[in-house]
Amino acid sequence: SSRRTSSAKVIPSADESSSSLQSLLVGHTCVVGPAVPLDELPGSLALATRTELLDSSAEGITFADDVLLELAMSVDPAVITALQRKHLGEFDFEAEDHPDVLASTLHEWLLQWGHRPGIATSLDVHPQTVSHRIKRIKDGLAYDLEDPRVRAELLVLLTAMSVRNAWQAP
Repeated sequence: SSRRTSSAKVIPSADESSSSLQSLLVGHTCVVGPAVPLDELPGSLALATRTELLDSSAEGITFADDVLLELAMSVDPAVITALQRKHLGEFDFEAEDHPDVLASTLHEWLLQWGHRPGIATSLDVHPQTVSHRIKRIKDGLAYDLEDPRVRAELLVLLTAMSVRNAWQAP
């Protein structure tokens, strides 16, 4: 079926896993909310619905549990705006040929702890390109990217920027 549906999953026993659910849903396109007790089903369904808003064109099975950070970052755009002002200020992520190239490079750099070959593979660029972009980013930011709090806040900010459409979630 090409129609995407949202659902919450209620697991009757603690030992039933998402892999067993996944085998039952093979060939279907759907979003699955977190496993919850029956009385928390509305919250799980709400998360499944918001998960679908993150990428409504996704095929196959999407588990809300796999995108909790993205869901959390879609809740309060005012926090994201404040983080953007604090960390990025006037930094021009749009200076490259493609608008989100530096932002996506920094996001991958944070996700992969600076592992240049992995970042290059993820972005489908040469590792030297990653080094060049990270140097430009470090030169443009006033913050020490090795500071754990700065890294965490930037990761939250860049994750939120990557799921802006979810801010429209109910």
